Amino acid sequence: MLTEFCIQVQQVPCKVFVGRCTEDMTADDLKDYFSNYGEVTDVFIPKPFRAFAFVTFLDPEVKLSTSMMCWSQLHGI
Repeated sequence: MLTEFCIQVQQVPCKVFVGRCTEDMTADDLKDYFSNYGEVTDVFIPKPFRAFAFVTFLDPEVKLSTSMMCWSQLHGI
């Protein structure tokens, strides 16, 4: 008798810290930029502004590819 097993792999979202943000950056700017690296599920910019943000990706493997990115590509920082 064969028994079939269904295994679901649950992906844990990956949150990435983004430093040196400028006040003119919006959540949409960050989402547009980081969507080039994977599916973005959330962008958090604290209020009051503190020059950083968090971008959450659906795929935890994205963190590895973004960790060596040059942040200067976004808004010329």
